[in-house]
Amino acid sequence: MNFLKNMGWTVPATLAISSTTAFADVTPEDVWALWQDYLTSSGYEVSADTSTSGNVLIVDNLTLSMDHGEDMGGFSAQMGTMTFSDNKDGTVQIGFADNMPLTMSMTDGEEPLDLAMVVSYIGLDMVASGEPTNQKYDFTADNMKLALTEVVVDGEAVENASFSMDFAGSKGTSSLAIAGDMIETMQAMTSGAITFTGAFSEPGEGSMNVSGNFADTMLSTSASLPITEEPSSDPLAMFYGGMQGTTKFTSGVSTVSLSGQDNDGPFQMDVSAASNALEFDMDSDHIRYDTGAEGIAMTMFGGGIPFPLSFEMASTSTNFEMPLSRTETPAPFALGVTFADLSVPEMLWGMVDPTGQLPHDPATVSINIGGTATLFGDLLSEDVMESDDIPGEVNTVTVENLLLRIAGAELTGAGAATLDNTDLTTFDGMPRPEGSLSLKLVGGNKLLDTLVGMGLVPEDQAMGARMMMGLFAIPTGDDQLESTLEINAEGHILANGQRIQ
Repeated sequence: MNFLKNMGWTVPATLAISSTTAFADVTPEDVWALWQDYLTSSGYEVSADTSTSGNVLIVDNLTLSMDHGEDMGGFSAQMGTMTFSDNKDGTVQIGFADNMPLTMSMTDGEEPLDLAMVVSYIGLDMVASGEPTNQKYDFTADNMKLALTEVVVDGEAVENASFSMDFAGSKGTSSLAIAGDMIETMQAMTSGAITFTGAFSEPGEGSMNVSGNFADTMLSTSASLPITEEPSSDPLAMFYGGMQGTTKFTSGVSTVSLSGQDNDGPFQMDVSAASNALEFDMDSDHIRYDTGAEGIAMTMFGGGIPFPLSFEMASTSTNFEMPLSRTETPAPFALGVTFADLSVPEMLWGMVDPTGQLPHDPATVSINIGGTATLFGDLLSEDVMESDDIPGEVNTVTVENLLLRIAGAELTGAGAATLDNTDLTTFDGMPRPEGSLSLKLVGGNKLLDTLVGMGLVPEDQAMGARMMMGLFAIPTGDDQLESTLEINAEGHILANGQRIQ
């Protein structure tokens, strides 16, 4: 967990240096000074040897380190040499070695982890422009590559571990600016393709190989950090001091392959998509992310799976949002997931429906829930995380969309309710809801009859299901049932206006 957190702090800084970045004039000293402000405000302690040669500022032995305390561990990275050359036109040329060694050391209070990498560039051109406190960076590169060369865990080298990632045909722009007591950064970058490969193995445990490709990628980020004169060892202090960030990523066709060997034998998984999208934003008040992909296909076999599996899906998406800080008024939350038009091969259908009695149409599952909640404290604060008390209450819940479509039947629904958190007696310790949920089922009886005829559902269980549908739903068409379930202000439960509790 702390390893991921350390990497989370490292990525923005690494991007800021290696792919960062008009207005007026800047000098090499201006660019280096603003980078130091950004890195310090990001929580890093910066050390380097600087010298000048003519119009060039040389930054050598650059080291970034971060200490989270004895229990949380720390992080350090040695990033080699970079140059800042005055172009004599108000801009600065930023240079890196064609092959820049990068080493990282991470601790989490247990086993230290040391990584050695090489960052290499072909055809890199990066120019800084602007003003001392408001700088823009434009860059292009024929190729950028990050290659893992050594992994050491607790002093012992891991012999069989490799990973590399290539960015082909990259270009972009980014910026750093001082805005009051904040430092703001933005970046937009496109690449023709991102490819990666990796291999890992452990004697007696197994091995794994991974490779992938993302075409036509676009990445944009923005962040605001409170300016600090000294690096902070408390990420939460930075977080609640006004830090915020957003990320957007899209790609065209992508493929990912995973293969290897474990105790169950060899395994293989291949996933492809026609497009991918990710959005993420977070500040002290809330967190939100949305993901999506279209034209998905997956195949897998081995690893304990008795036969090859494959499926295709038109699209999939997830969304999540929730408040993070104490709220005086209810704040929104949301959770949703969609798997649209999921289809499996006929071979798999043949195992459960060899005579073809069921419709083999693609299936869809989709649900989106929203609402509002009130938090009594900051969720990430130490007091809340160590407390056994519930840190808030749900005020409203909305089922914005419910859809289940499979084997010729379709269930849809929507509803909303408010929760009375002062009434914990009506529903035995639960806040009393007041609202309704509307449901519609089409093709349910036909599906049930077919399953009985196939011997997959016993007749007595099917009779019980029909009795329940008759109790809670009313016919509104040919094999169509509808129901409105309601909880009123008195706590009574009604189905289609008839009280059932």
